Amino acid sequence: MKIITKIQKKIVFALLFSGIAVLLVSLLYSTNRYDLKNEDEFADMFGVDPFVESLKDDVVKDVSQKINSVNNLLVLLALAVFVLFIGLLIMGNHNRKKFYISNLVAGIAFPAAAFGFALVAFVSNLDARSSLTGNKELLTEFLNLPTVEGSLKSLNVYPFDLTTIALCILMVVSISLIAYTLIKYFASKSSKLEKVGA
Repeated sequence: MKIITKIQKKIVFALLFSGIAVLLVSLLYSTNRYDLKNEDEFADMFGVDPFVESLKDDVVKDVSQKINSVNNLLVLLALAVFVLFIGLLIMGNHNRKKFYISNLVAGIAFPAAAFGFALVAFVSNLDARSSLTGNKELLTEFLNLPTVEGSLKSLNVYPFDLTTIALCILMVVSISLIAYTLIKYFASKSSKLEKVGA
């Protein structure tokens, strides 16, 4: 029981830190979205073939919308993790020696919600990454028409990779918190039964 209690705060606070990591990664997403928008406006100042223009607009719009939706999802996920973390603190899951049914419900439902939300963000992130990498040459060619200092040389995929890592960490922490809650609850229940039987 002492070993379980030692890791109690660490696992609950790991949820908070993984939420912070997701929030920081969402800022990297914003950079790619800004670069796309900025380069698109810059390219619009110069005349291009109408066919090329419509193709570029469709691709940029599609990739921008996917990046924007994942970015919004990441920010919402980070905020949800903060709320869930506060809920776990209010329920006392981080320092309670005896776990009650309310701790069991909160310790399973809150991380399960974070896991589900992270899974949706994970799938959306992979979709946005494939959309960007599938159209990278087209985007780079059409968005970098004039070579000017500060012009976008290539669209980065590292925000997508870092997002994948941060979301995987969040999912692992969520599963660990669920497992920890179950272990702690049943250990608390068995120690209560031992005291009654003695």
